[in-house]
Amino acid sequence: MRNSIIAAAASLALGARADIYPNYEYGNMFYLGPTTGGQYITKATYNMEVPNPPTNWVKTDETQRWLSLWIGVQDNPNNGDVLNMNFVQPLLNWGPDNSVWGCSAPNTQWCAAASTYQPSGQIGQAYVPVNKEATLEFEISLNSSTDMIDQKIWQNGDLISSESDSKGMRPAVFYSGNECYGDGCGTLPAYKYTNITLVFDKAVTNLADIISYTNATHTEWQTKDNGITWTVDSITIAEDNLTE
Repeated sequence: MRNSIIAAAASLALGARADIYPNYEYGNMFYLGPTTGGQYITKATYNMEVPNPPTNWVKTDETQRWLSLWIGVQDNPNNGDVLNMNFVQPLLNWGPDNSVWGCSAPNTQWCAAASTYQPSGQIGQAYVPVNKEATLEFEISLNSSTDMIDQKIWQNGDLISSESDSKGMRPAVFYSGNECYGDGCGTLPAYKYTNITLVFDKAVTNLADIISYTNATHTEWQTKDNGITWTVDSITIAEDNLTE
């Protein structure tokens, strides 16, 4: 299932696709969507329990190697070529040398930034150091006033990054990625997304049928308003070997 997902998905942190660019490796993940009745996500909120950085990464060409963890949203990928669609994806990024992308954090920490893949290239805000063992809060929402997608990241209650773009997007997919560029990103510990809430414009009654998991476990998805709002306590992404 993972291969078919990746072949259909945009790629994302620097705008390539795994089947086209062999330097990209994708690991464990979940994939939700596309919706089957034209529904779209108006708001997604979730927390992330930030894992320790990977271990045992390949030590050669360290400035050419990085690892991104993300959840992103996109228009229905069945409606066209995903490489020609925006993909809104707040990023958690790490590399052996974080200064390569302008982040002051040492390689014992991660960096975060609001970011969006566009067909013309990646756009986004400057990377911000993330505290060790932090829990980050994320929000991706359709702004009814601007018709843009707003994305925000908080750390310890402080807004650390935000971006508004992708005018006209109606997100029909919501999925995660462990994305290694340059191969040899090492072993990434297991980590969790928690308190996930998705709000749709219209009821989605078949949510279980449009979610798949690759080496990920989850608690039960629940709705209390007949499919408009769905919540899940946690999705755990298993330890990932991104060197093999």
